[in-house]
Amino acid sequence: MDTVLPFNSATPANLVRDPIASAIAKHAAPAAVEQHAEAGISVVELVGEHDLSDSHLLAAALRGSGHGARVLVDLSRCTCLDLCSVGRLISTGKRLHACGGRLELLIPLEASAMWAIARRTGLATRLMTHTTHEAAIASLTSDRDERPPALKRPGFFRRLRHVG
Repeated sequence: MDTVLPFNSATPANLVRDPIASAIAKHAAPAAVEQHAEAGISVVELVGEHDLSDSHLLAAALRGSGHGARVLVDLSRCTCLDLCSVGRLISTGKRLHACGGRLELLIPLEASAMWAIARRTGLATRLMTHTTHEAAIASLTSDRDERPPALKRPGFFRRLRHVG
């Protein structure tokens, strides 16, 4: 399992260690992205609070999954997501859907803060959301085809002419 912590080599080491040490002292997890594979599915776990300052970690983990992949984003240890992270999840879900892949979420029922964020931002309606790990893995390993149908739809004015 790979764990990635936000780190900028241009900053002094104490500027990186102090926030991580204070987060650990408060029993809060520092922002991290863990990635591993399970049953042919790329599982991306978000840990701690994620905002604009560490959105590149999420972007790198989602980009590493490849085109047409099946990705499970586990938010069980995540305490907060900002709109930048929500936007990255939605745009990656659209990109994977266009290539025949899927991006689905895992939010346990006891993670009430994450459910509130998912409902208010529309994340729960845009992406398939599961409450158990087993249900999420079963859904992503199913053989349903997620590619959008290649239908030619008539334009707006042509549809108006054919209505009556």
